[in-house]
Amino acid sequence: MNPILKKLHIANRGPVLILNAPDEFQELLSEIEVEIHEEIEDFYHYVQIFVQEADEAEEYIKDAISVMEPGAYFWFCYPKETSDEFDTDIDKEVLNELIENFDMEGITQISLSENWTAIRLKFTADEDEDEDGFVAGDKGKRRFHGGDD
Repeated sequence: MNPILKKLHIANRGPVLILNAPDEFQELLSEIEVEIHEEIEDFYHYVQIFVQEADEAEEYIKDAISVMEPGAYFWFCYPKETSDEFDTDIDKEVLNELIENFDMEGITQISLSENWTAIRLKFTADEDEDEDGFVAGDKGKRRFHGGDD
């Protein structure tokens, strides 16, 4: 298996949600046998989004969070500042602000190609679940954690 796919821990996670993937990454995905959704159809244990501009990032993150199962792998992918192929306004400062706005933190960062970087995110919120199955973060954000229904 391709070393990048190993680092992403995507194998045997299907179905997986991958939004806005560039052609070069779709070619890489052809190496594995996993059901890939390019539109939201379900809840997922693996979500990966590709974003080029900061103004679209928040919406993609909201969409991803809304369909993530508890403990899901969540990869946020953005163009490298050194990419000759893609222009981006996402730098470390913008990325840190985005992550903090969603009570998340980066736990792993990998290079997908000469053009793309991926950072695995997880929630930093305390696990204080309310009666509706939501977890409240210290900034008042709520995310669905699941319930016993």
